[in-house]
Amino acid sequence: MEAQKQRMFQELQHEQKDKELKKNAFIEANEMLQVEKQLHKNANQEAKMLEKMNFFPFTHGDTIEK
Repeated sequence: MEAQKQRMFQELQHEQKDKELKKNAFIEANEMLQVEKQLHKNANQEAKMLEKMNFFPFTHGDTIEK
């Protein structure tokens, strides 16, 4: 009877540790996705800014020569 109680207690502890590990892994993965999304957003904003700065509206040669 005592061995069964001890085994049940060990299983309970194992389940709690497993839940904690899964929770921590989820939080870490979620943070990585958030950082990756922010980096992608920043890169897109920077590309748009560079595109605006490099935009030259006159493309027709005759207009430029005049």
